[in-house]
Amino acid sequence: MSLSPCCFKGHFHKGTAKGQIVEIGPDNRRTYVSGPEPAQASGAILIIADVFGISLNNTRIIADNYAEKTGARVYIPDFFDGRDLYTQLDGHSPGSPEAQAKGFKIQDFLAEFHPRDNSYPKIESAAKAIKALHSGKKLGVVGFCWGAPGTMRLGSDDVPADTQADAVAWAHPSLLEVPSDISKLTKPGCFLAAETDAQLPKERREIVEEELCKLAKNGIYTTLRFFPGVEHGWAVRGDENNEYTSRAMRDAQSTLADFFAIELRGQ
Repeated sequence: MSLSPCCFKGHFHKGTAKGQIVEIGPDNRRTYVSGPEPAQASGAILIIADVFGISLNNTRIIADNYAEKTGARVYIPDFFDGRDLYTQLDGHSPGSPEAQAKGFKIQDFLAEFHPRDNSYPKIESAAKAIKALHSGKKLGVVGFCWGAPGTMRLGSDDVPADTQADAVAWAHPSLLEVPSDISKLTKPGCFLAAETDAQLPKERREIVEEELCKLAKNGIYTTLRFFPGVEHGWAVRGDENNEYTSRAMRDAQSTLADFFAIELRGQ
């Protein structure tokens, strides 16, 4: 499976982000951070963004929202090395005349920045660095679209303890391998699915449900929430001028913020 056209479209949101850009980890990765300093934070939340990356104002505002609602310090690392989709296309969509004029090809982008093997080392390095900054506190990880595979890996025993998340979440995931990405989960999870989603259609969503039920029998707590009337990307790039979609976006933010508020405090 590759990324779908729905992974590359959406709306850019208004609003002023409150965080700042810092460098973290041994590779000095540019990272948007929001919330209290590590010593005062309730824990840490790592956002693995979609292909629009750290540059998208929408995701920065989501980070600010999580920080405010959870008391955590929230991080959005640049896993695209300064060449996320938003930056490469100057805010234009991949199918636009502007993108065509630049010679942009989605398949080339994905070949360089595949969310699995190509990107796992960067993601794991960032998670380890963030955990070190918050020694003794918990790490939550949420992935949007492109970020889902890395999120699930951090919630499994495929990574060492100094890198592993304490709780994971995703919304409208892309490039998930089901059932294996789900069956390997060993940490609590909160997952949000859209009614219309080429990356997670009904038949794949039902497989996810089956695997989560198996995890429940082993005492691993998860929830899967279905959002009717919305499509892939709604939680980050939905139309804030559409009353229904805007409400669904706010609901998604609150759902995940509440989940992390509980998990990071160990309640």
